[in-house]
Amino acid sequence: MATVQHNRFDLGVNQDMASFLLPDGACYSSRNILYDKLGIARKRGGIQGLGATTTYNGDHLGVMTTDESAIRAYSLGVNTNPFRYVDLSTGTLTAIGGTNFGDINSEGGRPFVHYGFMVWPCYTRNHAAAAVGIASAAGSTGAITPRTFTTPASVVLTVGDKQVPCAVADSPTTLMQVGQIIVIFSAAGVLAYIGRVTRLVSTTAFEVYPNPTIAVAAASSVKTFNGFTVFDGGTSGAQNAYVGGMVGMSFQGRLLLGNTTRNDASGAGRLEIYPRRCNFSSTLLEQDATGTGRYQGAVWLSRNGFLDNNFFDIPGQDPITAMSPTGFGDAVIFSAYRTFRLTGNLSTQYGLTPSYTWAVREIPNSVGCISERSMQRTPRGVIFAHDTGIYTTDGTSMQPLLFGKLQKAWRDLVGGTGFKIYGSAFVRGNHYYINGVSGGTLWGWLVNLDTLAWGFIGPGRSTTPASWILNSAVQDPSDPSRTLALKWWDTSGGPPSMTGGQLVYLDSMFDPGASNTTDSDGSLIGWDYQSRAFTEDSPTMLKSWRDLTFEYKLTGAAASFGLTWSYDLDTAAGFGTSFWTIPSQHVYTVTGATNASPIVITTSVSHGIPNNNTSWVEVESVTGNTNANGRFRVLTTTANTITLLGSYGNGNYISGGTIKIVEAKDMLIGPSQFGAGLGWIGRSRAISYRVGTDVGGSATAEEFELRGITHSFDQDLPHAE
Repeated sequence: MATVQHNRFDLGVNQDMASFLLPDGACYSSRNILYDKLGIARKRGGIQGLGATTTYNGDHLGVMTTDESAIRAYSLGVNTNPFRYVDLSTGTLTAIGGTNFGDINSEGGRPFVHYGFMVWPCYTRNHAAAAVGIASAAGSTGAITPRTFTTPASVVLTVGDKQVPCAVADSPTTLMQVGQIIVIFSAAGVLAYIGRVTRLVSTTAFEVYPNPTIAVAAASSVKTFNGFTVFDGGTSGAQNAYVGGMVGMSFQGRLLLGNTTRNDASGAGRLEIYPRRCNFSSTLLEQDATGTGRYQGAVWLSRNGFLDNNFFDIPGQDPITAMSPTGFGDAVIFSAYRTFRLTGNLSTQYGLTPSYTWAVREIPNSVGCISERSMQRTPRGVIFAHDTGIYTTDGTSMQPLLFGKLQKAWRDLVGGTGFKIYGSAFVRGNHYYINGVSGGTLWGWLVNLDTLAWGFIGPGRSTTPASWILNSAVQDPSDPSRTLALKWWDTSGGPPSMTGGQLVYLDSMFDPGASNTTDSDGSLIGWDYQSRAFTEDSPTMLKSWRDLTFEYKLTGAAASFGLTWSYDLDTAAGFGTSFWTIPSQHVYTVTGATNASPIVITTSVSHGIPNNNTSWVEVESVTGNTNANGRFRVLTTTANTITLLGSYGNGNYISGGTIKIVEAKDMLIGPSQFGAGLGWIGRSRAISYRVGTDVGGSATAEEFELRGITHSFDQDLPHAE
């Protein structure tokens, strides 16, 4: 008899070849399994909700954060709905009053942060639409109404002083809100300052950001906004004025917009569309668009901050779909089919003849980005999705992250009916997650960027409930180790008609445990792991398989928990469809505990723990001999007794108690568990196995880690083809 051990489970899903040819550590498939620890495959934990659920439209949905600790707010923008603000201290989500984001004709990109301002690129294809463009949402609950100051002359700006005085009639403590946008005009009625309120000092003073750089002795007008729109569409729009962009980024201290529109020269508000154009703003201290004066603060919050010649076009015919910095002096700009590198220094173009100090060149052998929602900036590069796969770029070259049959599986998803990417996330410093819908079925993929181990997470298999769709994900500014995302789920029908949602912490799925066993909607986490086919020695030789033994760790299981193992006598084709299932009980009732050293526990039924000293149990609720309670390594004495190694009795057993297997090695699955007359497991060239809670079972609240497997077999005769 031969015995072969396997103790590596961290290479993830690999379907590039016949199941029996996969390397040790790779699996045929998995769902809700993490590959973040060396050699171990473990079930993920739940994602944790923040605040109550609310109603959303799934399109143009995202989340963004401020990086200012005084605000620490999270705002959501949803097509025709208002921005919303979430306060971490209470979890309350409230609409910001007075600001709607676009209309049914508007299109929006992914939000980002520019100088601490939350920025949302958007444009409209309807010239008569409501105000659209870049909206910088204030960190405001909406309780404070945007207003015009009644005594503006009391507002004075001093160069370099962030504190601004005002009249008590415009009391900041009662009439203003941290995070509001403030606009100040000089005594001559000229725009002098745009910024954000950062602190309410008293009834006669407040603080702003950025610091003033031009003095204003007495303002002629002062206005506050809970959200601020840069570009106004409609028939009243200025001639040749840009009115928005589909995508954007913060780069070299400037705000960049890509795939832009503007009012034409007629003055009638008709829009011209420039799908391959990038427009960029002035910097903090530069002149306004007229060239005759200066205004200060967040210059990008005004149309005057975007000079007519501050633009460039990328080559080709396909539109800009995404953009991202790769460093302070470099960025990548994606079209649908190609990627371009932006180098050099952008400079404000005051004259009629542009003077270029930058260059835009196509990256050799590049592919494009099909959705900005797939893009994440990571230490490995900018990761994004294309029709042919998922790639990463550092701005000089492209590297694929999908290979072989996984790449083919991706192409099949893209070719499916109604394919759409809902969102992506960069989690725990080395994992990339992407999810969406294809052919009416939800999908979600996760990769460990250190090992390139892929797995299906959340909606990863057809058996998964339609309840784990994520949109834009961002870091929590108060705790960068945490990742916030927007989860939404179905309340009215099948995918993709999702209407309910909630902010969640996504990184908690890497912390499975007894306190984190469900997702934020209360769903228990179903999971499974399908191994490769094990042939041992030669795949052409028949074997008589005696048994399989597994090494695993289990914690937090409920008393009704039943883990399901399945195995298949495989052919060369891979994992089959016919299984023998073997449920394993892990919690037993205690009926006795000896007052001795060590203590011997008696169980009401046969416990099935193997006779070795490598299993661990937890004993609870024993009365009388209370030293029996705790965590122990054990030896099996008989089928109904267990010796607790290292224990000593402190009294006679009275009653009660449960004993739970929390970690086991050599957990036998073999002839003895089939009953009389079944003999060997079977005779085949290969064997594969499956473990989980959706293989004839149900999702449960346990924490599970798969750590090893041992095969015992007798080799028979050469296989005759």
